[in-house]
Amino acid sequence: MDVLALFLSRLVPLLLLFSACLLLGRFAFDHLRGRSELVARSIFAGCILLGPALAIPYVARLGYRLAAERAYSNRRWEDADRLYQRYRELHGRETEVIRFHWGVSLMNLRQWPAAEEVLLGTARPDPAPGEIPRPLRTSVGICLYYEGRSDRAEKVLEAAADPGQIYLSAYFLGRLAERRGDFGQAIEWYEAGLGRSPHFYPAVYQTVRLRLLRHESVEARKVLTRFLAGPDSAGQEPLARSLVEAAAGRGPIPAEREFLLVQH
Repeated sequence: MDVLALFLSRLVPLLLLFSACLLLGRFAFDHLRGRSELVARSIFAGCILLGPALAIPYVARLGYRLAAERAYSNRRWEDADRLYQRYRELHGRETEVIRFHWGVSLMNLRQWPAAEEVLLGTARPDPAPGEIPRPLRTSVGICLYYEGRSDRAEKVLEAAADPGQIYLSAYFLGRLAERRGDFGQAIEWYEAGLGRSPHFYPAVYQTVRLRLLRHESVEARKVLTRFLAGPDSAGQEPLARSLVEAAAGRGPIPAEREFLLVQH
């Protein structure tokens, strides 16, 4: 549906271009017909051909963009990357939506530096967090995290304020705090994210694990109870089985685990 809407939105300018060329040709034909029928017909034919000639680059770019968006929608990440690259080579205009979709495609391919470069677009290298478009900050921060650029990742993620993605930025801020050995701060970030998305399993896993390491089994069980009460409780139970066993003292505390996450 999004691809169809994109096609229809780009069809209107093409129709306007063809209409303008037709009107120009008719005007020139009527103006010159009295002087020379041959010249008038030649000018009219030239104006008719002008529309398609001007439209060829536009149509080519549109074709690549539609194909890229379709590949992105179908999660064909390599195809999407290749088609967006071709769109860029044809000097297509890169909107924030295009940069986001292309960046996400590269992130799913684990090409973090390339994804960061696409997301930043024409911005200077390492711009201030406030200079990065707000909808793209979380994705840029995730790229920086997986690149191992912890200090910069933290600054960018702290500046990310997309309400729909706060649980993601909070999760990675928790991971960064844990890397520093600040378990208390890490738990605060994880639980801040769970306040927005209580069934986000990676944050549940990390929170319960750290709570158990701090001998806070009561708090760990509260997190698990809320997670298991989610809309897909049957599907969530297998994920939480080892956590439940550990919280009940019947199993070992789960090991640290790095989840590979991408913003969509």
